[in-house]
Amino acid sequence: MSKAASLGTWFERGIEALSKHYDESFTGLTHAIDSFTYFIESLLLSPPSWVFITLITILGFMRVSLQFSLFTALALSYISYIDLWKPTMQTLSLIMTASFICCLIGIPLGILAARSKTAKYILRPVLDIMQTMPSFIFLIPAVIFFGIGSTAGIIATIIFALPPIIRLTSLGLESVPKSLKEAGRAFGMTHFQALFKIEIPHAYASILMGVNQTILMSLSMVIIASMIGAEGLGTIVLESIQTLNIAKGFDSGFSIVIIAITIDRISQGRKNSTNTSTAVRGSA
Repeated sequence: MSKAASLGTWFERGIEALSKHYDESFTGLTHAIDSFTYFIESLLLSPPSWVFITLITILGFMRVSLQFSLFTALALSYISYIDLWKPTMQTLSLIMTASFICCLIGIPLGILAARSKTAKYILRPVLDIMQTMPSFIFLIPAVIFFGIGSTAGIIATIIFALPPIIRLTSLGLESVPKSLKEAGRAFGMTHFQALFKIEIPHAYASILMGVNQTILMSLSMVIIASMIGAEGLGTIVLESIQTLNIAKGFDSGFSIVIIAITIDRISQGRKNSTNTSTAVRGSA
């Protein structure tokens, strides 16, 4: 296959053209995302670690159980004890920023896909590519557009973590019984009113699961994003690999596990964790 016929070559040319003609827009977006991430990071690091641990422990008790709250308190205290609190909060700020933007984009797109067959057919192959493309590939255009740093890592994370929230929002809305929709129309509800008073409440569990999966996928990607300068635990993991430091690698990896377990259980509440990978792919 000649180079001219390569899809990668055309994709590269498109990326270069966008970078050349919209450089100022990407610079402005970089500043906006950097500022938001820094705000979240400052918010997380402002109080002493014990204050944050106490709040998460109370939240764990309210959302899950007493046993889980005690586990969370001990695990987070250990992270603070081994001096990994700051990188842990940096990682959490990246996750929160990426997840917030994913929800901001993904939920409206999921609603659009549920309402429009055309939009669904357009989004389906795009989401398939986003889910199956090796995650490292997303780092390349992110660096070209946004340079080395946390913003590029967040953008790559958004691309990687966006599909679940779109798919599960669409799936939840499509599962709303027609009888409920017809009842809403019978009472004179507009499409907008029916969406917020009938459809979204009925699809709430599915949307919440999409948010949960997006957050967890964001966590996995922000660690990989350390390769392009994203701060946090990923940087320590990368350093431990480069120096073959087993102790540092284990401690940073354990901290990542604690974040993942805490986010997963608290976001799901008292319900048992379920494997939604089949649902995510099946909703395509």
